[in-house]
Order: sequence, then C-alpha cells, then structure tokens
Amino acid sequence: GALRPPMAAAARGGRRMTPAAVVSTDVVFRQDEDLVDEINEIAETAQHHSATAAAAAAATVTAATAAAVSRTSSRKAGRRRVREPVLTLEGDTLEQTPGMVAYIVAFFALTVGILARSLSAAPLGAAAGVAGGAVMAELFSGTFHWATDNYGSLQTPVVGFACAAFQGHHLAPWTISHRPFANNVYKIARAALPLSGLAALCLPPPLAAF
Repeated sequence: GALRPPMAAAARGGRRMTPAAVVSTDVVFRQDEDLVDEINEIAETAQHHSATAAAAAAATVTAATAAAVSRTSSRKAGRRRVREPVLTLEGDTLEQTPGMVAYIVAFFALTVGILARSLSAAPLGAAAGVAGGAVMAELFSGTFHWATDNYGSLQTPVVGFACAAFQGHHLAPWTISHRPFANNVYKIARAALPLSGLAALCLPPPLAAF
C-alpha cells in the first residue's frame, strides 16, 4: 500500500501526475473503489500545483492510502465478526418471553427457600449438603455435556433435544451471543423445578439442600 515510484518521481521532477501514476496495483486497491476514488481525487488536485505542492500531495496520498486500507480492513474484519445466528431445534427462538423469566424466578425462589429452611433446621447438615451437591452437580453436568456433545442425535430418546442443541452450539457457537439471559437458561430452570419441588416435599432439610 505504499506510494508507487512514478508518484515520487513526478513529485521530484515537477511533472504532472495522472491518476494511473498514483493508484496502487495491489489487489486490495483494485477491489476497493472508494480507496481508488479518494487517491485519484488527491492526485488530480495536485496536477495544478508546483513541484513543492506535488511533493506535499504525495505525502498526503500516502497517508490517505494507509487510512483507507485501515478502514477497509476494519470493515472486512467487522463483517467476519458479525455472523447470523443458527437455530438447530424446531420452534427455537432468540426472543425472551415473560414465561422464560417466570421459570427462572420460580426456580431461584424455590432454591432460596430450600436453603433457608435447611440452614435454619440443621446448619452443619445443610452446609454439607450444599458442598456435596455442588461437587455432584459439576460431575453430572460435565459428564452430561460431554456425552451429548459427542453422542446421540435428535432421534435419541429422552435427551435427543439436548444432543441436537449441544452439538448445534458447537457448529455455530456465536449463536449464544444473540440470546438474552432468560432465553439461554430457562430450559435448565424448567427441568430443575420439578426435581427441586420433590426434594423440598419429600426429603429432610439437609438432603433437600443437596
């Protein structure tokens, strides 16, 4: 993208410069009409000035070239970063609905209630239950994630939707950045609500905390 020798020679000799002597032959310039127009406009203006002015114009062209190339690169980089979301499950959406928010609020409210009851009834037992539950949750979620990432499909019984969603996420990982928070996590809350409710009703406080 540097200034071509014909341009520099024209500046030193005081000869008039033509657009052809200025425009780079690099592919990026041939493909960027805005860049070519900008440089040619400066060159045409310099045709009517002295050698000193031509030298100054040469420096201006060099700077304009660098700036235009930078803008072109930024636009192309921006186009690479902006990707359209890809949905793999039928009926999936990127919208956030009140129902999604309600699932999350209900789950957190139930969880806080279980923990409060457990801590008030048996603080040490509740603490042990929370610690054990955290370890088991990590083990289960990691194993489940690994399995559905690598095995199964939409036709797999019971967990087919998870297989399709997890595998689809790795094919188009940028889709998650288009999802609002509630849209992204409400399915976990919806699945955990019945289990948490049964734990609260059927288990003693320390085990319910687990």
